[in-house]
Amino acid sequence: MAVTGRPLFWFAAAFFLVMLVVSLVQTPKVLRNAASMLTELDRRESAKNGDGTVPVRFHKACEWRRDDRGQRDVIERGVWVAFDERRVAVYEFDGKDTHAAVRLPDEVVAHEWRERIDEEPAAWLLPHLDRFAGGQDVRTELLADYAARHDGGTPPTIDWAIQL
Repeated sequence: MAVTGRPLFWFAAAFFLVMLVVSLVQTPKVLRNAASMLTELDRRESAKNGDGTVPVRFHKACEWRRDDRGQRDVIERGVWVAFDERRVAVYEFDGKDTHAAVRLPDEVVAHEWRERIDEEPAAWLLPHLDRFAGGQDVRTELLADYAARHDGGTPPTIDWAIQL
């Protein structure tokens, strides 16, 4: 009977019960997420090549040529996206040398590559890359946009061995 006149006790008891219920509700979700992360880490570890690289599937998002600089300075550029591993491969070929990199999405949109991609016919890709850099899953929208620009076709894919 001594606790009935103590509102702080009842507040603490109610708070404890709420936290207990929240914990009981969230625990299965947390365990599922942890299990899926461990499964993915195991998959990556087992897929590693002897040199520490992992095969990563890239989808060609866009490839274009700039020939506005004259015949001798044709520039070819391309962007490939690995949705599952959250990587973007970019390249540029100037007729003599090829410059390429595999980067995180936020590095591409904050890097000088943003200026290179922000030109026709590749500018459509930037909103997708911005959302990808923000952590969103853009696979469905990007592939649908690619299909709309390529008569319903699907982009070529390639597995590249890279270090994650």
